[in-house]
Amino acid sequence: MRRLALSASLAASLAVAAVLPRLLAAPGAAAITNCDVGTFSIDNEELEFLRLINDYRVANGRGPLTISANLSRAAEWMARDMGEHDYFGHIDSLGRDPWTRIVDCGYPVAGGENLAAGTYRSTAASAFELFRSSPSHDENMLLDRYVQIGIARVYVPNSKYGWYWATTFGTLDDGSESVVSAAISPPSGTDTMARQPAERFSLETGANFVTWTGGEISPDRLFGEETPGYVLYRWDRLRGMWLRYGPGLPAFLQSLDRLRPGDGVWVVPANAD
Repeated sequence: MRRLALSASLAASLAVAAVLPRLLAAPGAAAITNCDVGTFSIDNEELEFLRLINDYRVANGRGPLTISANLSRAAEWMARDMGEHDYFGHIDSLGRDPWTRIVDCGYPVAGGENLAAGTYRSTAASAFELFRSSPSHDENMLLDRYVQIGIARVYVPNSKYGWYWATTFGTLDDGSESVVSAAISPPSGTDTMARQPAERFSLETGANFVTWTGGEISPDRLFGEETPGYVLYRWDRLRGMWLRYGPGLPAFLQSLDRLRPGDGVWVVPANAD
């Protein structure tokens, strides 16, 4: 069964469109084709969108979503393609529908997609509220069988809408969450590793999703006496909540007390808006 919902442009500076997943898609190996986006790291607003949609899903009895690198690649490609080729809709400049594009970008099965665009749609809150106010987009965000998401916002100068948002959804864990950005590897030697400032980790501007590859350690011991200017966040699936560590935060806000091998952690600048 194929369900597709497309809306016309709402105004000269606003557009929105949604597509639900293809229901009869079967899992399979997916090679990445026609999906070159370079880097697709998650910025602060994209991270905020993840928080907003997960809070919304949990409040409505749905499970939270994790980031998929493959779904984020598909979202980034689509958002940029719309701006660079001056169109808005689910069929891309190569003639692909969302289900084909998501698989082309490495996700093993077809999924869903929400799109938004507009001159004043730069923030996560504006995109989220736009989706929530539309029945088809709201249905997509709350679909119970989704477990992963890809998020992208792209600004294309001189394009019709300026800002373009794409969120892609998937129904299985494709195992690509840990490669959204490069994993943190500790310096050799536990004692040395425990006192290295955050700058040694070569973090990029904005929020970084990283995988801790060292031994079990507490965040305060990791950073030592340094004040790195970052806050660490990890999603606890069992408790359904974000855990947090940040130097100088009050004790009641310090809920992330341990990093273990393989933990995925968001590293966010402490002064982020």
